[in-house]
Amino acid sequence: MFSVSFIGEQRIDLTKVDSTNSYAQKLIEKGEAFNGQLISTSYQSGGKGQRGKTWESEASKNVLLSVILKPVLLPISSQFILNKFLTLAIYDTVRELLPQQKVSIKWPNDILVDSKKIAGLLVENLIRIDKIEWSISGIGINVNQHTFKHYSPAATSILLETGIEHEVEDIIKILIKNLNNWQVIFTIGKYNTINNTFDQALLGFGKYRMYEVKDGCIEGKIAGTDEIGNLIIQLQSGETINFSHGDVKFIFE
Repeated sequence: MFSVSFIGEQRIDLTKVDSTNSYAQKLIEKGEAFNGQLISTSYQSGGKGQRGKTWESEASKNVLLSVILKPVLLPISSQFILNKFLTLAIYDTVRELLPQQKVSIKWPNDILVDSKKIAGLLVENLIRIDKIEWSISGIGINVNQHTFKHYSPAATSILLETGIEHEVEDIIKILIKNLNNWQVIFTIGKYNTINNTFDQALLGFGKYRMYEVKDGCIEGKIAGTDEIGNLIIQLQSGETINFSHGDVKFIFE
């Protein structure tokens, strides 16, 4: 599925940039991008989040980077598998750093520690005609930041969870290791491993909780995700409903 390259072997490290995803986009436009290329920065003034939101980060406190991938023969209908293996790499990184805490994936691609957000992913696929030509994945992990604006769910960091400051570069190295581990699993076509691991790591998997939907609230348990990335929620009646991103909201007390 890739012309396989070691993620992070080609790396650009910036002091400041508007957005690592935007920088990656410019590299692609100029013909200077490589599969597996990694762009990291100490600070980004316009970090991107999901659905047009921004990613808050103090300078030199957190992991801020983008990875450029060039899928080969991956159907557009299966593009969410990229989201899954990249999210799992971040998930494994946080679990490695916080082995005593409850770490989960909030669908589609946030990493939570005891229901507090510690990391996130933004995947932007460049589609030409009927194939994914390039994929840009922005990754943020809160490391040494100790104050955040009010969010739902609330934000946290490695520092807040452990009381210890960590070298950001050390965490990037752990992340690169996990990205490459999951890229291998993806490349050899072990989609079932990716799908099952992702689903079982989801917040709410197999457990009833409340969700906000268009017509009010429902109670259900997450049964998994489908091929295109929709969230499958099973109601107490046994009925299952598939939700696309933005159609269902997790409720946090």
